[in-house]
Amino acid sequence: LRPLHLLTKRVMELMVEFQAFNGKKYRHLHRRFSVGSANEAYKLRFGKKLCGQESRSVYLHTNRPFSTKDVDNNKLFTNCSNTMGGGGGWWYVDHNYCYTVNMNGKYYAKGKSERGEGIVWFPVAFGRGESLKTTKMMFRPEGTTQKCEDFSP
Repeated sequence: LRPLHLLTKRVMELMVEFQAFNGKKYRHLHRRFSVGSANEAYKLRFGKKLCGQESRSVYLHTNRPFSTKDVDNNKLFTNCSNTMGGGGGWWYVDHNYCYTVNMNGKYYAKGKSERGEGIVWFPVAFGRGESLKTTKMMFRPEGTTQKCEDFSP
């Protein structure tokens, strides 16, 4: 995560793309994306959504420290990476479900997950035993994108 922290010391924008198993594609563009230092446990930060489908769920993850199965930084009674995250590291939140977004969850080839531990972006895939098919996170200097369609890797 240190390289990600160093790369995001400048003001960046974050584009997230994902696809459900039914073929539907989603895209979100956020401003002011950064990942904190090791002293901050690599806290995730991003600002206002510039465009994309409505989804408030991702904002629960901002200002949260990164947790893994061996370094538990969330404040729940359980290690979210082990119990709900499929063993993957993520910026877990401090509520009963551990996350509303988890792009590092367990991959289920047929799109059906157990206990919501798959690759999740609420409300697209969560709570109905669904997992996402593909995900992509991209970032670049803020101000480069004028509209969502302009953002390409």
